[in-house]
Amino acid sequence: MLPRNRDQYKGIWVKTLTPFDYEGDILKNTLLKHYEFLQEGGISGIIPLTPIGEAPSLTFDEKVLILRKYGEKAMGMRIIPAIFENSLNDAKYFVKVAISAGVDGILVYPPHFYSYIKQKKIYEYYKELFKETQKYEPKIPIFIAINDPYSKIPLSDLFLEKLARKFENIYGVLDYEATFNSIKQFQEKFPNLVYFSVNEEEHLNLLQNGVEGIVSIIGNAFPHLVSTLYRLIKKKQSEENMEQAILFQQQIKMIQETLQNYPIHSALKYALYQQQFPAMNVRLPLDSLKESQKTVLKDGIKGILGRISAFQAKNSCE
Repeated sequence: MLPRNRDQYKGIWVKTLTPFDYEGDILKNTLLKHYEFLQEGGISGIIPLTPIGEAPSLTFDEKVLILRKYGEKAMGMRIIPAIFENSLNDAKYFVKVAISAGVDGILVYPPHFYSYIKQKKIYEYYKELFKETQKYEPKIPIFIAINDPYSKIPLSDLFLEKLARKFENIYGVLDYEATFNSIKQFQEKFPNLVYFSVNEEEHLNLLQNGVEGIVSIIGNAFPHLVSTLYRLIKKKQSEENMEQAILFQQQIKMIQETLQNYPIHSALKYALYQQQFPAMNVRLPLDSLKESQKTVLKDGIKGILGRISAFQAKNSCE
């Protein structure tokens, strides 16, 4: 088993959006501006090319372009792109491109089109893919998405154990259904693996109970909020810090409740537009915001940003 440097995976990670103009083309400069915005907001790393980044609507060449653009910023945040491919050959080639771009690991999703696939065949798919990584970088960290809502294929502990025995560069998992109990059970069974959570409503509880990294979606538009929550929890434990952390977690919940009334991709991009980003669109079949929705959401975002500024000002003074 390879030694794990857990420190490099601690903090807040963001599954990044992909900015498109109204012709459906990628806004390359906005892509890099968003990267800098997240870095300035205290984000530890990014996970591009997931469904929140509209990966299913991207061509393979566009995925390569995005990865290479992020590669230009290689000395900043850590980058772990998602391998979200049904085609094994595409996945293999993408691994080669990712490694050449200098990424800090890869996140692999199960093939998501055939929901009835047996775990034995998923194992064979992963085995072929991970053998490919060893051709280019034998020690590249590999993370596996589990309990994901896209493939809906359950991956058992025995499955993970078998993979981890076969490939020493299996570093951890990204769990879409993380709970306090699931963390404890995972850590007992896999003490050498890193555990990421996507459960945004439980950032506070999960970080207090052993999660190394939190993966955020709303961090795309509100990075300071989620990164401040992390810093408060990791500071010297005190009643005052925990009270502040609870308030920040409540703000995250309020943002979720606001955004869930709208198409999430479009709502997050509109939230960035309200923060001096160019106007961005989504690709079909996703919904764009209607003008009436923008009017209401604009007021909601203004209130959110005002509360975040007030909380941050109070926290910095203290």
